[in-house]
Amino acid sequence: MMQNIKYAYKQAPWRKQLRGLAWLLVVLVIFVMIAIAYLNISAKTYAAGIEIQSMQSEQEILSNDIADLHNQLGSATAYQVMSGKANEKGYQIIANSSRIVYLKIPGYIEPALEIEVPKKNAVNPEPAIKSIYTRSLWDLLMNGALKLGDNS
Repeated sequence: MMQNIKYAYKQAPWRKQLRGLAWLLVVLVIFVMIAIAYLNISAKTYAAGIEIQSMQSEQEILSNDIADLHNQLGSATAYQVMSGKANEKGYQIIANSSRIVYLKIPGYIEPALEIEVPKKNAVNPEPAIKSIYTRSLWDLLMNGALKLGDNS
């Protein structure tokens, strides 16, 4: 007799509305969190892009400065400029090397030349590829099989 009775229980309307509102708020909070994460990532990406652009412009400025300094160095050490400076200081071009006079300066000690003789081991350098890497797979398998056969 008890099995035939169906219990009908209905939620109050304000509870249904409250549950619906709670689900709406959960969805809204999730949406807001996703939007905040997206804006955070976008802001960081934008800041990194601006920093990269400023570094690239600074690199371009530095490259131009380096190129300008190379040009100035090339102009300052050009043959015409250097020969003009040498002439101003009283140097002359000597075409005949027999006119060159070397002077001995008392107390000057010529630095000794340090000549190192190459070692005998340096004549035969190690090969670029170690011998273990030059063996074929067949050789490795056969050597392993022979070792296993000897141990048995």
